[in-house]
Amino acid sequence: MVITCWGSRGSIPVSGREYNKYGGDTTCLEILTQSDD
Repeated sequence: MVITCWGSRGSIPVSGREYNKYGGDTTCLEILTQSDD
């Protein structure tokens, strides 16, 4: 199992150029498993 945290900047969505690199949205996780479940 591989868990990637793509966004964890905070719980309040924000926008603007200063947030383009790391994002400014709510938490986003990707979970990959070896099976097709």
